[in-house]
Amino acid sequence: MSDFEPAFDYAMSNEDFERKGTVTKEPNGGIAKYGINSKAHTGLDIASLTFDQAKEILRKDYWDHFRLIGVASQQVASKLFDTIVNMKYDAVKIMQRIVGVKDDGGIGTTTLAAINKWNTVELLKAFCAMQAKHYEDEAKKDPTYPLAGLLVRAAKLPQGAV
Repeated sequence: MSDFEPAFDYAMSNEDFERKGTVTKEPNGGIAKYGINSKAHTGLDIASLTFDQAKEILRKDYWDHFRLIGVASQQVASKLFDTIVNMKYDAVKIMQRIVGVKDDGGIGTTTLAAINKWNTVELLKAFCAMQAKHYEDEAKKDPTYPLAGLLVRAAKLPQGAV
């Protein structure tokens, strides 16, 4: 079983390292703060969002919703959580393709069992490569896509991962 706190810390290291609450413009035209995107959370006042509110949204709508507590490897859970924060269902579909289950974007018992059968290092290598490919494909569609920074994010591993 994996824990939310290290996964959250890892995601924040990519979203808002200094935890200043900087509002950023997103490639999808929305704005984001602490990893919460206005396009994914319509009706939410992103600019006024507090750190604690963002943390609770990420716990409920991302960590709990995708059942990441059931991932045996903390490093895999942290990497997957961070990528879900960044690209939501596409992250889950990438993982599902790697582990050989139907890529429906939901994490149930079949997906969890398949994830947990994999060697952590091998799964993270495959996931990072597919994450990078996803970003490269997006950049081909949009020349303003922030590819360089996202490739760094794709290559970055959670603490403790080889």
